[in-house]
Amino acid sequence: GTVEQVFEAGSQDLIFKLKGDDHLFYIDTGTTADMKLASLKSGLRGQSVEIYYVKYWSPMDSFSKLKHIAKVDVNRTTLYSKSN
Repeated sequence: GTVEQVFEAGSQDLIFKLKGDDHLFYIDTGTTADMKLASLKSGLRGQSVEIYYVKYWSPMDSFSKLKHIAKVDVNRTTLYSKSN
């Protein structure tokens, strides 16, 4: 998708909003010291990205539009990958 907006939620989550998608995708930055919000806000807006998110089912799925990011690629380069 194409990044419409990157913003912070709370003190440790980085949220990605993609154009034409009603889901929000997030990274828990508390475990990712190298994520720089300021550069992502300006650097990713309008960029095409591939977001891989954790797919799991919950009874709350029909109410939640929030997806946990496992990996983000920009121009075939991995920007973020969740370590297990």
